[in-house]
Amino acid sequence: MDTASDPATSDERPPVSSDEISDRTPQLDGAANAIGVGSGLAVEQAKRLAKLDDMRRQGVNPYPYRFDRTHTLAEVRQQHG
Repeated sequence: MDTASDPATSDERPPVSSDEISDRTPQLDGAANAIGVGSGLAVEQAKRLAKLDDMRRQGVNPYPYRFDRTHTLAEVRQQHG
């Protein structure tokens, strides 16, 4: 099977810029931000969800269910073992 045309295995997608992520990151109001509610976790979660949305919008399955083998175990052991 030709993996070059398979969106689940293609690396031909453009990276997501930090500006695009910032635009989709939820903004906390002053009180919540002052006490640190969601200061790190919520922002990280929003970034990751934005990346998932981008991948899906580009037709890429972010959680592919199969992988094509490129090397046998013996080859890996010979080269790196």
